[in-house]
Amino acid sequence: ARLATLAAAEAALAQGGRPAMLAALIAAAQARHAETREDALGVARLHALAGDRAQALAWIGRARALGEPHAFMLEGWPELRPLVHEPGFAAQLASDSAGSAPSRPLLPAPVPSR
Repeated sequence: ARLATLAAAEAALAQGGRPAMLAALIAAAQARHAETREDALGVARLHALAGDRAQALAWIGRARALGEPHAFMLEGWPELRPLVHEPGFAAQLASDSAGSAPSRPLLPAPVPSR
């Protein structure tokens, strides 16, 4: 399935450039999400790469509502990092995912000392 998605994305790239490629990848990711085979944050990341900030925000809200743990660590995703620093982004996220955020940020697993 992933190879077929990549082949479709490659064909879209050849025909319509980066926007067409990202549209193909987004369509495939959204279809996988509907089948519970793709997390919402993955779809949000593709929308962010495509420059669709509104859809990226909507999918981040969905990821948070679904309790996807990485949806609370947006700074770790280079394509999402610029969204975090936009004016009003935090307030919009808070209203989209009211009550679904953990009381504190998730911490990385402890590293054993030597």
